Amino acid sequence: MSAPEGVDHILSNFSQIKITVGAHDERLNSRGFIVPGLGDFGDKYFAGLGEPELQSWLHLGVLTRDSADALRGRIGRK
Repeated sequence: MSAPEGVDHILSNFSQIKITVGAHDERLNSRGFIVPGLGDFGDKYFAGLGEPELQSWLHLGVLTRDSADALRGRIGRK
């Protein structure tokens, strides 16, 4: 997903790159969300996440304890 503002920003800083997106929506709203968008990507992406994945990411150093706790809270597994 992309919005014109994001693509314009990237191209203004990296004019030689090619951008490929799955869908290009019409704009960002006043809160910076893509409109019409697809809802909260994080909620959808992490919906099936379980404790084994969190523990693995902690062990690998991908997450800190604080970020793992925040993610647990976000997905309702505190």
